Amino acid sequence: MALVAVLTSCGSNGENVEITSDTILTFGNYRMSNPMSVRNHLVVVADNFDSFRFPMREKYDFDAYNDINITLKDSTHNIKQFEVYEMLGWRNELVVAPDVKGIALQKANGAILTFLVSKEPNFLARRGQIKYAQGITYVPNVNKSGFKYTFVGTYKFNRLRIFLVPMYQPTNKLEPVFTHNVESLMPPFAECLQPSKDTLMMFPCYGAEPQIICQDNQDGRSLVTIKDAKGPGQDETFYVYGRFSHQAPTLQYFDDRSWREVSSTAKGTSLCLDNGSTLGIMQFPMTAEKAKAQRIDSEPVLMDNMIKVILKDKRHTELYGAPIVISGIAIN
Repeated sequence: MALVAVLTSCGSNGENVEITSDTILTFGNYRMSNPMSVRNHLVVVADNFDSFRFPMREKYDFDAYNDINITLKDSTHNIKQFEVYEMLGWRNELVVAPDVKGIALQKANGAILTFLVSKEPNFLARRGQIKYAQGITYVPNVNKSGFKYTFVGTYKFNRLRIFLVPMYQPTNKLEPVFTHNVESLMPPFAECLQPSKDTLMMFPCYGAEPQIICQDNQDGRSLVTIKDAKGPGQDETFYVYGRFSHQAPTLQYFDDRSWREVSSTAKGTSLCLDNGSTLGIMQFPMTAEKAKAQRIDSEPVLMDNMIKVILKDKRHTELYGAPIVISGIAIN
């Protein structure tokens, strides 16, 4: 089963969405203001800043389950559109998920396309492991036959959640298509850095002091400027996908002599990108040669609202922490 945590571009290129394997598209919407809507051939999803259109060849009856009741932990409940039902541990009890909306659609070729919207930023909605849950034998208690569903599991920050998502089947007869075009729904900004896993970038400084500036470009991108990183008066610049507007603060710094926090002149930030990964950016008051002498001893670790990383050179070990900044949420 494949998970594709997709960032989509505004509007639609008119191309129907096709998949060849079961696929989950995840979004964050911390306002949960009209996060989803559907028509016969169209699904519209809204995240915190934009709305996205997903045209389908298939036609669905999205009112098919309106008169079906499902047994929950404390009551019998009428199924409502976009409701997602969460399992309480392994006790085979369901409740309405208070912070998640969703819908699952079976395509003409049998593959399942699931949309999930969580009450949080895109970064957190796509963080961790998200996949179809296998091996669950639980069968919901409903008052009528014909109710279809799938299970989705999320595991993030050591918390496992299992969701039952209502699934709709096509009402029109179509020949199956075995192409996968989810990649075409990615943002159009080819020049943006979008690392697929937590990443750290280290830069020297040839100016008076390190300075990292993030500017919201008001089009879904942000411009990152590392002052004097190439040479005196020569900045390093690049774009990231997400909305960031701040200057990087001084890094938290510990050395191996006492493992107590000591003063630092280095600057850094950790950008929580909309694809669920973090991009740590650190600038040190040293030349490129000295910066290259430091090696990253382990992958960046997200803890205590910071990305922490251990650096080593021939003499000693250093621990740095850079505060995380979530796209669209200003740093304090």
